[in-house]
Amino acid sequence: MCEQEVEVMEVALGSVFPILLSSGVIWPAEGMPPIMRFLSNFTPLTHVVEAMRCIVSRAWTLVYFKVWFGFVISGAWTCGFFTLAAILFALRK
Repeated sequence: MCEQEVEVMEVALGSVFPILLSSGVIWPAEGMPPIMRFLSNFTPLTHVVEAMRCIVSRAWTLVYFKVWFGFVISGAWTCGFFTLAAILFALRK
């Protein structure tokens, strides 16, 4: 993995920008080509952005599937990344 802070920053910047572009933050996923739309389903932000877009533009609540699914996916990615970080941290010691 990364040994210095500069390497961590390079990896973070190299991964955040493509995720932002492909998750629908810049433009909705409906405007993407079909293959990009399919691949965007596997990024951490796609369903969260869609849920927030539904909350803000349509005033939806947690009753709607898209909204609570976005929150569940966000929690799952958070737990997954936290678990991965804990495992990597334990292996480095």
